[in-house]
Amino acid sequence: MSPPPVRTNLDERMAILRGMMDRFFQMVHEGYTSTYREADRDVAFQESMELRSDAAAQAEHLAQELLLVLSLNQPLLSDLRIVAASLRSLDVLERLARHARDIANARRDWAERAKEGANFPIGISEGLDSMHNDVLELLELARACFVKQESVPVERILELHSSANKVFDETLEALLEESKSKVAGREGRMLLVTIARRLERSAYNLMRLFDLWNHAQTNQWIRFESMAHED
Repeated sequence: MSPPPVRTNLDERMAILRGMMDRFFQMVHEGYTSTYREADRDVAFQESMELRSDAAAQAEHLAQELLLVLSLNQPLLSDLRIVAASLRSLDVLERLARHARDIANARRDWAERAKEGANFPIGISEGLDSMHNDVLELLELARACFVKQESVPVERILELHSSANKVFDETLEALLEESKSKVAGREGRMLLVTIARRLERSAYNLMRLFDLWNHAQTNQWIRFESMAHED
């Protein structure tokens, strides 16, 4: 019978990395929040550019640290799944930072149109706010999984993803029904579609991340995003 793998300092290293990932999750969560809610759209866009740059640097640094774990230790298959899922989470967090930048840019452009009398439809605005809140909660739940090693809260993530998808579909339908004068013409509608699409993509990417974390913990593949559509 072969000896067990050497785990010298592996648990300690992973604990340190979880702390680093916690700060990364927090940075993206705070940035995704502030760049959306900041009243000054120019300030929000500048913050989103800084978030995008910081997220890219942090993702690269953490990726190197995770790969170092593989080279210095002999992790079990369960450890390898966690490392693989963690590496994927870095890509998702960096992607959310890009989404935040795109949203901030679209909202800044919309603010310029508002100065010319463009009207932001209240129903669409409320829908986008709802999607944004859904994404933030999904992000916090993912943080609990990767940092606190919690199991995927399946029922809640399905509710949130279904909510985000429903509002996304309703937003696109509402934009088709709006007259050009109400939403600043085709260009204005495209800005609103961009915001809605980035929020929808953020939710989708987080759902795929839950797939990976569940696989890391259980060694079973479940497509939660598909389950949400089935409901």
